Amino acid sequence: MADKRDSNRKVVDKTTKTARKSELVQISRREQRLRERLLTVDEDTVHDEKRLHDNSERRKARLTRKINATRARQEQRLDRQERSVVYHLSPLLYRLLTPFYAIGRAFKKLWGKITGRVEHHRQVTPHRSFYLTTHAQAVRQINISGYLRFTHEVGRLIWDNKRLYLKALIVLTIALLTVIGFGVKDNYVNVREALQEAGLNGAFQVVGLITQAVITSLTVTNVNNQSYALLLALVAWMALIYIVRHIYGGRTKMKLRDAIYNSAGPFVSLLTIIAFVFVQLLPLAFALISYSAVTGAGYINEGIEIENMATWCVIAVITILTVYWMVTSLLTMITVTIPGIYPLRAYFETSVLVSGRRVKILLRVLMMFVPLILLWLAVLIPTVSLDAVIKFDNFPFVQLITTTLVAASFIWISVYLYMLYRRLLDSPEQPAGTPNGRFIWPWQRKSRQAEIARRVDNEKNAKKDDTPTKSKNDTNPTTKKLTDKKGGGAIGDRSA
Repeated sequence: MADKRDSNRKVVDKTTKTARKSELVQISRREQRLRERLLTVDEDTVHDEKRLHDNSERRKARLTRKINATRARQEQRLDRQERSVVYHLSPLLYRLLTPFYAIGRAFKKLWGKITGRVEHHRQVTPHRSFYLTTHAQAVRQINISGYLRFTHEVGRLIWDNKRLYLKALIVLTIALLTVIGFGVKDNYVNVREALQEAGLNGAFQVVGLITQAVITSLTVTNVNNQSYALLLALVAWMALIYIVRHIYGGRTKMKLRDAIYNSAGPFVSLLTIIAFVFVQLLPLAFALISYSAVTGAGYINEGIEIENMATWCVIAVITILTVYWMVTSLLTMITVTIPGIYPLRAYFETSVLVSGRRVKILLRVLMMFVPLILLWLAVLIPTVSLDAVIKFDNFPFVQLITTTLVAASFIWISVYLYMLYRRLLDSPEQPAGTPNGRFIWPWQRKSRQAEIARRVDNEKNAKKDDTPTKSKNDTNPTTKKLTDKKGGGAIGDRSA
């Protein structure tokens, strides 16, 4: 027994030493990876089961849709057979003509889509081909305040969020200076020196310097930087529209970085609208280039001549058409920034929105530039006068001021156009004088107003007649009798 106990003790001691030795031995990388794989076996099993379950559910849903579609087609086929005279006369002939019936149904479906779009277009616009649209049918009002008051509202919105727009102004100015560069200041310095050498002082010098400052601030002389300037303009436009949309929607805590990071979604759509704008400008550009070529060749004499006047009349007509198109494209640049809308759809919706309002919108757009012109004159006149005296040759003083004005103008235009766009959305859809979607001609307005007034009077009289009154002889307060209009007594109480 003692020997057996000693042998058991030795086995236990050996096992304990082996365990301690295994604890002291460092685990290899392979063993560590195997242990991690062992721990993730259960998780992989759960994920595999979930994936298999999702796949089976998707297959069931897809097969269910196919079964329903097949059943619907079978029902339609049986219904067509029941309604077909040819099938009842000769089923074989009906089977032979089945492919032709299918082609006819396909063309009918396509024609239905086309006519449906045409009908939708007729419902949203009053214009018809080869028919004169009357004033009552086309002109639509805008729920907007006066010119000066609306301009004050735009300035008030910018002033209420001045910290955010000040940050945007600084960032946009730095970006413009980075893209344009500081090389354009040499052109301004050369023009200033040329004007001084020519002996032009006073108002002529100020006008020339202001013109040169505006030209240098709005043009990119470096060809390599023109694409970057266009990219910067698109990104800045989307960011500014994003800011004013959220401010107009009631979001008070707005950050500039949110607008920069989250507003670039409709970049391709906005680029498509810009391409539309360039296409709309092609007729005017082609007319001007053709006029310059014909004038240079001597076919049209300069001055007041019949050929020159006719040419300018054609150019004026093309300019009017271009402005007519540009009003829609200008507001489409705001509509297309809505998330999830396609460019062509945005252009169609905007064209419906501005229909009958293009002249009013154009006047508002022209009013938008009045404060900008006053601001540029108020800032540039002292700036160029100070530069002519001090002569900042090594520091781009005038370029810095003009670039800041360009950034401020960009902010003003974005806010103004967006608020004008929202006023258009809040305006009635039907033209003036078209209640309930029915056109009222000008000679019908007086009768319509008289009819409305008569209806209002009848409603007032009906309310007076239906007012319950208490009879003098009625002792029960719960019982009420209606009084007669003429006699004043109770209806049915004619014995008196």
